[in-house]
Amino acid sequence: MKNEKFKGFILTVIIIFIVSSIIANNSQLTGNDIVKLGTLETISGKLFEDDEEWFIKADNGVIQLHFGPQEFLESKEVVLEGKKDFSLTGFLFESDMAVVNFVFNDELIELRTEKGEPLWKDSEFSNNRNKTYLVDSKKCIGCQLCVNVCPVKAITMKNGRAVIDADKCINCGICENGDGQNYKGCPVKAISKNY
Repeated sequence: MKNEKFKGFILTVIIIFIVSSIIANNSQLTGNDIVKLGTLETISGKLFEDDEEWFIKADNGVIQLHFGPQEFLESKEVVLEGKKDFSLTGFLFESDMAVVNFVFNDELIELRTEKGEPLWKDSEFSNNRNKTYLVDSKKCIGCQLCVNVCPVKAITMKNGRAVIDADKCINCGICENGDGQNYKGCPVKAISKNY
């Protein structure tokens, strides 16, 4: 009986680990995966920017927001400002949110469908930017390993954290997954593909 409970416990831990790994890398998920694994929620709080990433301080903690390409926001005449009360709807994955829509200057700004698919996907804004990699500044430890292996020098350090230049990034994935030789990828899983 104890042996069966232990096996059940181990299986549960393995399943939780696998699901957590998928959620931690949600930037590589399709719209269908976003819907299956994320929870569509509306949250409100104070908007703020940190290392060129946007966050919201809500009742349930600090959540990193993934809006989409800057050019797409600019085409809708959206200029985000920190320290403002903000309300938005999106798919929540622990402390990350793929933003679906929000109200800006009394206008509903839609970024994704309710099925999680980005609206910029087939538009003029579907360029290399939405295929690049991002660094989670909360996870980055500033080791600079990714800086040294990037073949196009798209990664630099800013305030002790790695930052990827979307205009230079060629989507090779070495920063996240390694080079198949000495570098095994980001040691703290701070790098993931943008969606």
